[in-house]
Amino acid sequence: MLDLNASYEAIRGTAGVYRRGDAVLKVTGPQRLEYVQFLLAKSVEFVNIDTCVDSVLLDDRAHPVGLAVALIGADQIDLVVEAGQAWFDQAGDLRRSYDVAVDESGALAVQVEGPSSWKVAAELVTDRDISDVLLSECLDAELDGQTVRLARTGATAEYGYLVIAESPVALERLAQGATAIGGGLIDPAVLRRVRAEVNFPVLPDQLQGVSLFECGLPWLATITREDPFLGSAALEMAPPARRTVAAIFPAADCPAAGSPVLVDGSEVGLLTVWTPRANQSDGLGLLLLDDPFGVPGLTVEAAGVSGHTVSRPVIAPLSWSQGIGAGA
Repeated sequence: MLDLNASYEAIRGTAGVYRRGDAVLKVTGPQRLEYVQFLLAKSVEFVNIDTCVDSVLLDDRAHPVGLAVALIGADQIDLVVEAGQAWFDQAGDLRRSYDVAVDESGALAVQVEGPSSWKVAAELVTDRDISDVLLSECLDAELDGQTVRLARTGATAEYGYLVIAESPVALERLAQGATAIGGGLIDPAVLRRVRAEVNFPVLPDQLQGVSLFECGLPWLATITREDPFLGSAALEMAPPARRTVAAIFPAADCPAAGSPVLVDGSEVGLLTVWTPRANQSDGLGLLLLDDPFGVPGLTVEAAGVSGHTVSRPVIAPLSWSQGIGAGA
């Protein structure tokens, strides 16, 4: 496994591989779409076959408790879930109300991300050029002679590919592919930094004690839904009195989570998400600030360290200026 600094360079410069989610749920049966539609805050009612959707997960009190990626197939929906045991227990209880079968037998979800990650994924895609795999598209691919499910999606704003395989060897094999191009298996701790940089949720810290709107994740939900779903009470909540915003701490480590945040000497909120510096010039954290302070452009102080709030992304991903495929 790469160290923290090398892990950051792999994600932002070449290709980093890591295991994604806590479990993969394979949902089949005539009511599979209805079941998944109820579980997710993001609607999948009109999603095309062979595409994927990212969604925040809510509990029955409308508190955000995790994330899921749903890969919608013709006969099966694969849910890659990152959440606590309470959510899995509730999903199991709800299963009894639907004509579905859910296989939790241990499929592995592996993510490869970075501006050169397409070179790793290209070895798995046998029926087309890797440049023809569109963002959010899912397809069957091949790894070591075994069929796997591949989706073009990620969590870092770089090119990314999610692979669902039955064999635990998939993690090792994809890591080998990334190592061959200067990347490798990353330290998962670096995900705090790279996700925070581009406004992808940092779990579990960003979700604790906040509403869907306070943690800044309505983009991972369908807030115009009229059908019932798990946590639908979120759509009836009053406008938030606090907001999540990123802050840069120049030439310093990020202060510890829980540190009070001051503006002009007055306490206006807390630093909720600490991220490692990962050999970058500045520290980066997420703040939960009272209105009207949850905006970019403010000078703040936390644990005696001065910083300023910023909009995200705070970096320009290399993938935004590079192509995919043989001509890239």
